[in-house]
Amino acid sequence: MKNFKNYFAFLAVFAMVFTSCSKDESTADTTSTEKATLSFGAIVADLAANSTNKQSDVSDLPECSDAAPSYVEIVLMQGDEYIIGEEAPYRVDLAAGQVFTEEDASLELEPGQYTLEHFAVYDAAGNLTWIAPKGGVLQEFVDVSLPLSIDLGAGVKKYVDVSVLCYDDRDVNEYGYQFFEFDTTKAFEFCFFSNYCTPEGRHFPA
Repeated sequence: MKNFKNYFAFLAVFAMVFTSCSKDESTADTTSTEKATLSFGAIVADLAANSTNKQSDVSDLPECSDAAPSYVEIVLMQGDEYIIGEEAPYRVDLAAGQVFTEEDASLELEPGQYTLEHFAVYDAAGNLTWIAPKGGVLQEFVDVSLPLSIDLGAGVKKYVDVSVLCYDDRDVNEYGYQFFEFDTTKAFEFCFFSNYCTPEGRHFPA
């Protein structure tokens, strides 16, 4: 009888140990898949100071706007896949009176390696004021130009500084973007019919 009790006691201890291990493994799995939070800050490069040490084909340095920044537009990719901003750059508001972005649910991402492909800062009226170059002559005025690699770890709140330059549409091609990337006007397709009339009074479809 004593041996029988010892046997059940052993089984109870074994079951507790097994359950504990299972819970620990489950907790570890949950932690490893925890999402990361991403936010951005804009660091405006000092063009005047940098110009003394740089050779540039730009005759006049971009002029800066006095308007306060209000929001940013971004495009984020993972490899060849668009994560944010596939159809159009994604808007993220800046914290009031600051140059860093507010928390945004779309920037809660799975851990991994990402690439920032587009970063532009706008004022409240929707005017482009600052932009991160991604090539072109003006990229030499920032420490790091786009595309910018971002490594996100599980559960990490990642803050990324992005070097930007004042935007001047006179130098639109010098930032490394195609000019049409800044044209946000929507195009609509219209269909219409008309007739061509000859001097003899005959009508033909035009």
